[in-house]
Amino acid sequence: MVLDLQRKFPVVLMVIALLILSGCAGFEYAPKKDYLFYHKELPQAERAVEDAALSGKDKQCPEEFNEAKTLMEKAYETYWACRTKEAREMAREALIKAKHLCPPPPTCELTASPKEIEIEQSSTLTLKTSGKVKSALIDGTPVNVTGGTKVVTPKNSMPYLAHVLGPGGSGTCSASVIVNIPPAPKCELTVSPSEIERGQSATLTLKTSGRIKSAILDNTAVSPDGGTKTVTPLDSTTYIAQCSGPGGLSIGSATVAVIPPPPPVCDLTASPAEIEEGQSTTLTLIAKGQVTSAVLDGSEVPATGGTKTVTPKNTMPYLAKCTGPGGSSIASTTVSVIPPAPPKAELTASPQEIEKGQSSTLTFKTSGKVTSAILDGTEVAPEGGTKVVTPSTNSSYLAHATGPGGTAVSTTTVSVKLPPPPKCELTASPKEIEQGALSTITLKTSGKVTTALLDGIEVDPSGFSKTVSPKSTTPFIASVIGPGGTEICTTTVSVVPPPPPIPKVIDRFSTHVNFDFNKYDIRPSERTELQKVINFVKQKPGAKIYIDGHTDAIGTDNYNQALSEKRADAVKKYLIKEGGINESSIITVGLGETKPIAPNTTDEGRAGNRRAEIVIMAE
Repeated sequence: MVLDLQRKFPVVLMVIALLILSGCAGFEYAPKKDYLFYHKELPQAERAVEDAALSGKDKQCPEEFNEAKTLMEKAYETYWACRTKEAREMAREALIKAKHLCPPPPTCELTASPKEIEIEQSSTLTLKTSGKVKSALIDGTPVNVTGGTKVVTPKNSMPYLAHVLGPGGSGTCSASVIVNIPPAPKCELTVSPSEIERGQSATLTLKTSGRIKSAILDNTAVSPDGGTKTVTPLDSTTYIAQCSGPGGLSIGSATVAVIPPPPPVCDLTASPAEIEEGQSTTLTLIAKGQVTSAVLDGSEVPATGGTKTVTPKNTMPYLAKCTGPGGSSIASTTVSVIPPAPPKAELTASPQEIEKGQSSTLTFKTSGKVTSAILDGTEVAPEGGTKVVTPSTNSSYLAHATGPGGTAVSTTTVSVKLPPPPKCELTASPKEIEQGALSTITLKTSGKVTTALLDGIEVDPSGFSKTVSPKSTTPFIASVIGPGGTEICTTTVSVVPPPPPIPKVIDRFSTHVNFDFNKYDIRPSERTELQKVINFVKQKPGAKIYIDGHTDAIGTDNYNQALSEKRADAVKKYLIKEGGINESSIITVGLGETKPIAPNTTDEGRAGNRRAEIVIMAE
């Protein structure tokens, strides 16, 4: 209980009298605050707490400070409950806590005994602490806060750490244990004798020194002091010994050299060494030295050697092999076969230049040794022959003569003058009509025309006209075909509806694909080009597709005409199957070899002529 003496002095006297009578006697005055305290321990504790706060220890050590302050306040509460003895004890404890706030961090000292050991020996770590310590560790192991010990057995020189922790912080100390590692043991391996013949034996001897736990001689465990082992190698061999100890591992080695006998000698000859085709020669093998087996051209012969008769068709090397205890040796010889000279071939054409429909005579002459002769795919007499040809385009012809000396080839070319391509003109009169009116479509042709098509329908090759009455503006397409090629012409009848019509544009797309020789299969490399055709047609409903098949000049006119039709039809079937294009919108024609785009005298030109041309007309 605290009273203001200046204003309530009479009351204070009365309270004091009451306290004396009640057994709570004893008090002390606090001049700074004009308070009267009973018993000196309480104001002393309060002053110690206030001094600690003034020195900043309430922020430096807040947990310990609050603990002292709480204990001081509880001492007052206990005192006013007249538990004087208990209150005074609390006050003394609070005083001690307040005066000892924020103690310094603890310290430690770590020592090792002994400081220096040999490998596999132990040392004792001893920790001594000072100051206020809550916990202590030696090398990660908890010990008593006053200190402790730990026994360690390091394999190598090692520093050790100790940590102490207290209210004032933490401390670290260290000590090192030096491990003296002995030197590695020595391992000496010798062999006697070091050089032997095959079948003989040698003795391995191992001598060791230093600290050794185990010794191994050629994969066999022996005494740590060493040992011996007898070996009988078939070939030169290196042997190894290992010595292990605290200081590590050492290795010794020794080599036994095995001297093999010399290999046998093998001598192979051919007599005669040079022959003509169909003749024979004799191979002779002579084997010398220590021989267990002999092989001549794949056939086993006596160990001393042997002979073999051969009749090679071409110059041929032959081998022989002799085998003995000392190894193997190989001998070789070559029999040269002189081939006959190859035949000669000459192919000419007379005349070399003709007009379409005319003929030329091929003349094939041979010389030398000839067993067979072929002229333009037809077998003729070995000395040669003739053949009359009537090509429709420039054509190359081939003849070859075959004999024992090989094959000779000769070529010639017959040039065919082609007529110019036909021409066509397609007109509409009038070109512009109203709905329901009539217009006349007229096709005029010139040049040599074999076939004429108007909107896919075959018409008179010399010319044609028809009357039409389209409901809307309509394009009309005509194509004329002749020996000189194909020509396409178009015209449009514009229909003027009651409102002004939107003019339509005719799109034209053309491309081609090529074929392999004598084939009409679609090559995988051409599928990309055909996909372009499919994409264009899908964007242009109602488009008309014209496909012309062509060939090179090799083969007869009838065969090439059929092949060109098959090529055009193969493209048509591909577009229908892969593109879903309506069959009625596709028009095909085969032109055989009649319209080349490159000379048929070269492989490159003939490859370009093996084609199918595709033309698409659409609004």
